[in-house]
Amino acid sequence: MPKGKLEGVESLPVEAKDGPIEAKVYHFSADTSNKEALAQVGVMERIGKASTQVPQGAGGLSFDTYVRQNEVIEPPVSLNFYDELARSDPVLYACIEVKAVNIAQQGYRLRPRWELAVLDQSLAPMMKRPEESATLDDKLEKERERIETWLDSAMPDSSFPDILAQMIRDKEALGQGYIEFSRGGNELDGMYLVKGVTLRILKSEDGYMQIRGGKRKVFTKYTADNKERRRSVLLHGQKEDTSTKGVNKKVIPVITEWGTKGKGIPQHLFKAEPVDWAEGDKVAETINELYCLKKGTTQDTPYGVPSALPALKEILGSYYASQFNVSYFENSTVPRMIIIIKGGELSDEVKIAIQNWMETQNSVDALNQILLISLPDPNVEITFEHASVSQLQDAGFGDYSDRCAERIRIAYSVPQSMMASLLGINRSVSEEANWRFLANVVRPEQRKIEALFNYIFRKDFGIENWVLDLAVPDLLSDRERAEVFSMLIARGVLSINEVRAWYGREGVDGGETPILTPAGQGALPVEFIKQIVEQNLMGPAEDQATSGMQTPPRGAPIFQKPDGKGITFEINPSVAQKLSLEHQQDMALMLEDLGYNPSVVREAFPKAYPEEEGEES
Repeated sequence: MPKGKLEGVESLPVEAKDGPIEAKVYHFSADTSNKEALAQVGVMERIGKASTQVPQGAGGLSFDTYVRQNEVIEPPVSLNFYDELARSDPVLYACIEVKAVNIAQQGYRLRPRWELAVLDQSLAPMMKRPEESATLDDKLEKERERIETWLDSAMPDSSFPDILAQMIRDKEALGQGYIEFSRGGNELDGMYLVKGVTLRILKSEDGYMQIRGGKRKVFTKYTADNKERRRSVLLHGQKEDTSTKGVNKKVIPVITEWGTKGKGIPQHLFKAEPVDWAEGDKVAETINELYCLKKGTTQDTPYGVPSALPALKEILGSYYASQFNVSYFENSTVPRMIIIIKGGELSDEVKIAIQNWMETQNSVDALNQILLISLPDPNVEITFEHASVSQLQDAGFGDYSDRCAERIRIAYSVPQSMMASLLGINRSVSEEANWRFLANVVRPEQRKIEALFNYIFRKDFGIENWVLDLAVPDLLSDRERAEVFSMLIARGVLSINEVRAWYGREGVDGGETPILTPAGQGALPVEFIKQIVEQNLMGPAEDQATSGMQTPPRGAPIFQKPDGKGITFEINPSVAQKLSLEHQQDMALMLEDLGYNPSVVREAFPKAYPEEEGEES
């Protein structure tokens, strides 16, 4: 029996052991800790390097005050309710953490834009790698240091990945996540964690208000536009609207003006905020900027909607299933029973005695308790019967809880294989699910974050050569990775030294050039592809290479040829002599290093051996 007070009596038919009977059912109120939150489900100039968030402390303001004054917009569902859900359901909590960890906390690096030109054209437009020079290298290094200094500005309290992870947590749990930016003059110089549950969107939708511990703070939206950027705000003490009924009227600070570069606020108004606002008080303050990452929704609201919304019934069902089990074990017995009264009514004293006994059924000792009821009326008969033992056959709600957990994971697009429990999951199925999760969920979210910071690098710092690259979880085993590298080396995508660098090893001489190994043509440096293509497109028909060929092409300057004893290199002089001076020198040097006859090499690549001064023709 749940604890609580007697709330009412109702005449209902009750199924007893000997059949249905008409009985009076006494209703006792249940103790629901989140009753209030659950009821809302149905309502479906220089700031410097410092955060301006409200510190923890006492105060008298609340969002309700500003909602009544039409200053802020209240979300469709209380953010505190969503926060309570995220903290109370283990599957929901795990889904949010899986996303935060995989999206934001796998590490990051700054990469030259040209490195991503082919890998990710949506983030890095195609551009040529600049010519190497000491001056350029020095410029790039200084640009990288500027960006890294800003990204690490919250250290040692919070790392850049920690800030991103908190933004993702709030986005998934509440529908929107935030990052606070501060400026020193015009340049960004700080970045800070913000708890989304403390923020509301202003009615004008051009800024945010934070109320924390009863104190208020205003933020503006992030913008890289120096002219349009809001730098300060003017607050005016105003008495609450007299049309508001049922509340104690008080004076609150409301926004009356924003200050920009072209429209400043008088300096004498920048002063300490009064402890108690009086009507007519005017105080100006500098403001920081917030960037908001929202979860998209079709609802007509400036707020995002968390993924938990479509799975709300499952989340609540899982919660109450757990509560049922906890109640069952706390009572340590079979408490669901019918108390049958025949021949009269119970006195108030007897009702209180039964209620007090039921309220003690939350301890192990209840198994040995005896309920003694004294009935002064000899015509009254009282019996106790268990309503149904079958109600407790599925005390764990195993199947129902599993279905709820699965639907919560579906709502968050998180496969079970990415979470702690891996029991009964086929390996090939889990690997496929993990890859799809990374491709369809993690990477798109990373692109949004990368696009934001790459925009900041370009527009705010004026740096175009560096881009943010968030790391993706590595799902390959060492053997699988080695197989991938082997294929990429054979196809000329990677060089040997690039693979060695991945493993942290120094390069080897000659290993910096990617090599192709096409069938019938031997080792071919990728830098010679252009000449081969040109020969195939413009050379004589007899010199063109064809697909499915069984003999070495006459259009290749150097190729392999079987001679019965193995494979030997053959040189096509007519093609080799058409190469540029630089390419002939490279080919001649490579063949000499391989021990090829120098006289044959000299004859095939005459440009590589210019006649020395004084030597006869």
